[in-house]
Amino acid sequence: MSRRLANQLIAVGVFVGILLVGYFAFHPSLPFTHGFRIKAITRSANQLRHGSPVRIAGIDVGKVVAIDPGPGNTTAVTFELDDNGQPVHSDATLRIRPRVFLEGGFYIDLTSGSPSAPVLKDGDSIPLPQTSDPVQFHQMLTVFERPLRDRLRDTFGELATGLTGGGAEGLRETTRNLGPALRDVAIDAQAARGTEPHDVSRLISSASRVTGALADEPRSLADLVTNFRRTADALSADDTALGDGLDELDLLVRSAPSALRALDGTLPVAERVLRGLHPAVLVAPKSLTQSAEVIEELGSLVAPGARERTVAGLRATFLDLPTLLVRMSLLFPVTKDLSDCLHSNIIPILKAKVPDGSLSEDRPVWQDFAHSLVGLTSASQDFDGNGYAIRYQFGGGSQGLSTDALPGVGVLRGQAPANLQARPLPRADGAPAIHRDVVCSTQPVPSLDTPVGSGS
Repeated sequence: MSRRLANQLIAVGVFVGILLVGYFAFHPSLPFTHGFRIKAITRSANQLRHGSPVRIAGIDVGKVVAIDPGPGNTTAVTFELDDNGQPVHSDATLRIRPRVFLEGGFYIDLTSGSPSAPVLKDGDSIPLPQTSDPVQFHQMLTVFERPLRDRLRDTFGELATGLTGGGAEGLRETTRNLGPALRDVAIDAQAARGTEPHDVSRLISSASRVTGALADEPRSLADLVTNFRRTADALSADDTALGDGLDELDLLVRSAPSALRALDGTLPVAERVLRGLHPAVLVAPKSLTQSAEVIEELGSLVAPGARERTVAGLRATFLDLPTLLVRMSLLFPVTKDLSDCLHSNIIPILKAKVPDGSLSEDRPVWQDFAHSLVGLTSASQDFDGNGYAIRYQFGGGSQGLSTDALPGVGVLRGQAPANLQARPLPRADGAPAIHRDVVCSTQPVPSLDTPVGSGS
């Protein structure tokens, strides 16, 4: 019995092993597990079924495994991808497309997204804005209702009218100008890209602010559209004037390149001017604020109740001003000669330095003059019981010095070095004469370099 039971168990094990080998041969995944799955939120499943294929660039990379209700009135479609359908990025898009034109079986057309975007993980979702549904034939029929069909018929009728009577020939002639026009459009498109990084992003940001401002004022936006319609109606009411205007516009466009080149030449100059004005612009707010304060103060002088006092105070000024001007006209000719002399002769002398050899102090004359005043003042400030006194100090040497008899003192005697020199030497012809009829500013600046001679 034990051997028979053992043989039965072995047979059962072999049978189970054969079943497992067969299962994994046709189903590589483990039981109760699933592969890489992604959920997509769509407006409608649109006849997708369990097992509908998922394709990337026309190649099957997976299948639909579940269709469930999504948030609101949407549908959540879960599909499973094989290894050849991965990776899928966060900016991937999904479209539900028919296998046959307009009708028939449906499949999921998936794009994997850009490589720079993050990679979706197992269980992640593709949001509703990145999915789209196909247009059904009955939806197309509901679009083309009678009013729309009438408008389309009118449109084609107007197109036929425009092509008759030389319209087709004019359209054919237009194709000859497409080359230059498209070239200009290409130049404009290249210029629209900007010359610096983020030029386009700044343009879009500015445009968004403009559209945001228009959105905040719906009434103004409606008025803008209404005025644009009125302008279009006015232009269409007079075709001849519109044609003449287009001819003038064509002439303007022909002459625009030379004008733009000239403008381009002035831009560097304008840039330098603006850079020079930049410091002034920075201080302009403060200056304008101060000017506004001054204007407010001036306004207070002419305010009701204060203007009478202001006028009374100014009245005396205006009465005395003519007399003051007459007296100043008499004073200025006198002071002009003095100011010219100060500027041309006296001030240069005061700023000059006395050339005195080894005894030069390398100071301007005005400083030496100021120091001499201090010495003269301090010379008479020493005193004793007999009153003020002046002290003298003499050096010894081989040369004798003596003075004339001084009042109350007598003759002073002393000795000095043998090489004692005197500067300046007295003029042999005496002091120069003073000519009061000669203008000071016309005379040469005196020289401080004087001859040196013996002190005897």
